[in-house]
Amino acid sequence: MHVSDEMVSKYKKGTEPEADVTQEQVDEVYDQLDNLLIKTEEDLAAGIFKNYTEYTLSLGTTLSNVYEAIEFNNIHEGMHYGYILALKKAL
Repeated sequence: MHVSDEMVSKYKKGTEPEADVTQEQVDEVYDQLDNLLIKTEEDLAAGIFKNYTEYTLSLGTTLSNVYEAIEFNNIHEGMHYGYILALKKAL
């Protein structure tokens, strides 16, 4: 992955917010989103994912190729966005 171990451990499944997030941390996430999108496009063009290893989600669904993984990721991130909008509205 092209994300730090610290970032993964801080936001992985089962974690909870420990403190308020600083603007610097928000900026870091935005930068990573931009950079990771570009890196993914480059890796796709370079054929990096030809030997994709199947991955079974906790829901039991198996992602068999990189395109299924990208589709799932878009849905997954959309769910996060929906939660963010709901929390923002509640505040």
